[in-house]
Amino acid sequence: MSARLVLPGAILLCGLISLGLPAHATTLATDIVQYSCTPDGAATQTVQIRVELTMPVNPVTGQQMTIGHRATYAGSTTLLAPAAGLPSGTKMYAYVSISGLPGLTSGTGVGGTVGPVTAGQAVTLPTQSTSVLTTPNNPGTATIRPAAINFGLTPTEPLVECEVENASELTTHQLTITAGGTNSNPSPTTTITSTETETETATETATETETATRTANSTVTETSDVIETPSGGVATGGGGEAGPDARALMLIGSIVLLAATSGLLLRRRAVVTRAGPGG
Repeated sequence: MSARLVLPGAILLCGLISLGLPAHATTLATDIVQYSCTPDGAATQTVQIRVELTMPVNPVTGQQMTIGHRATYAGSTTLLAPAAGLPSGTKMYAYVSISGLPGLTSGTGVGGTVGPVTAGQAVTLPTQSTSVLTTPNNPGTATIRPAAINFGLTPTEPLVECEVENASELTTHQLTITAGGTNSNPSPTTTITSTETETETATETATETETATRTANSTVTETSDVIETPSGGVATGGGGEAGPDARALMLIGSIVLLAATSGLLLRRRAVVTRAGPGG
């Protein structure tokens, strides 16, 4: 093989390696994004940045995908550090806009360190590509485009915020997400099933309460049958069992005893009369 054929191939290979492209990724055309950057406590600056997005190949739901984000200044105008400067450890945070997929609107990437930068000095952009990470949970076709770029110590506390001014002019990249992996979002079907189960449990509880009520009614009836006191008696049982039949027998006995006593008295008088003085 001649040196003339080997040399171009080697140059192309070195170029691809220097870009730092992830495996199984497709490089798309670059966009010139016009940013309106607002440093903390300073005036707004307008800069143009060339953004190159690298899309993953065959992304699936439930698995994290990586979108490469490479930023370089497109003109002679650069971002200048605010009056307070940028402290050591300041990083660039790259964002991409994602539309067309439910539950997924953006991805965030943590870029290289750009600080410290003294006040009024140009902020150097990271030379390496920034990995923007996100996980799709639903299949479909997503529309990807460059979004904001921030600078700070953390993503939630930016020292410089750069917003896109020409979003409608940017290239929209189509990315197809296929079904696969595990969906981390709970489905509506699961929620409905859970509601039906709770309804059945409530019905069973109502049935148990009904049974307890019937038992209580039965207990009251039995108690009413046991507690009975005959007329004229007492609830303790001392004499309460002597009913009307016992009193009748006692009355008859008293009459018989009175009659016998009366008969004896009459008989004694008759005997005394016969044995009088004449006799």
